[in-house]
Amino acid sequence: MDALPMLALLSPSLFLCHVLLFGAGIRYVGFSYVDNENTLKVPAATVFDAATRYTRDNFTLALNVNNLFDNEYVSSCDTQYTCNYGAGLVATLKASYKW
Repeated sequence: MDALPMLALLSPSLFLCHVLLFGAGIRYVGFSYVDNENTLKVPAATVFDAATRYTRDNFTLALNVNNLFDNEYVSSCDTQYTCNYGAGLVATLKASYKW
């Protein structure tokens, strides 16, 4: 049997067994007001996220990164003296195997 027809038969299975995926996202946190009179404003912020996943047979390895550029921003305020910062850069690595 010639090598070229054999390669054509094997190629689809090679691509189905190995998968590398990438993803990215942008989250916009709009401005809000601190007080009922709307005199103090919490500024808006934009946060970038990214993800990648590699799958081979029954094994998967995934990496998710939130707030990719580690932007410091105020996510909300309860009063003019009590505000909460948004989460900084967070990376999560997950490995899984299907039995």
